[in-house]
Amino acid sequence: MEITWSEWVIGYDFAHQVTMAQNVQRGSRDISESLRAWYARQEFRGKKWMKSWHDGLGVLVALAVVAFLILLRFDALSAMLQRLWLSWQLRSAKAARAHPQLASRLYAELLRLLARRGMIREVSQTPFEFAVAMDSPNLAPAVREFTQLYTHARFGGAACDATRLHQLLEHIRAALRAR
Repeated sequence: MEITWSEWVIGYDFAHQVTMAQNVQRGSRDISESLRAWYARQEFRGKKWMKSWHDGLGVLVALAVVAFLILLRFDALSAMLQRLWLSWQLRSAKAARAHPQLASRLYAELLRLLARRGMIREVSQTPFEFAVAMDSPNLAPAVREFTQLYTHARFGGAACDATRLHQLLEHIRAALRAR
């Protein structure tokens, strides 16, 4: 240990400096080359993986774009977003579920369901007139109760009973499927 101390600390001269610099250079070159080789292997594997997915991915992207355009064309995207928003509101806090605007959204969903089955509300009809005009025995009571709750929440200042409106809407959906 005394010899090493004497040689590398006390007797540290230009020859020692050159030797140390060569060792550091050799070591850094080895590390640099191993990092470059590792990076080249990773790059090759990545390119190989991308090439294997390229053909299938191109077809999937094209199909996704076509599906998106079809959804936009037939206004299905906005209908899906409205249903998601309505579903989210029905699951939210009680304060949000008591908002009269939710009753309007649920009533719009009711009208959409009935319109798909040919029961279209005329522009001149009030909600009550439309509900009374319902002639189906299994739909009429639920539609009338729904309309009653909707009008009290929307125009009467009452809190929206979103839970009951949602139950009635599900009952109406089930009755329409059974037809």
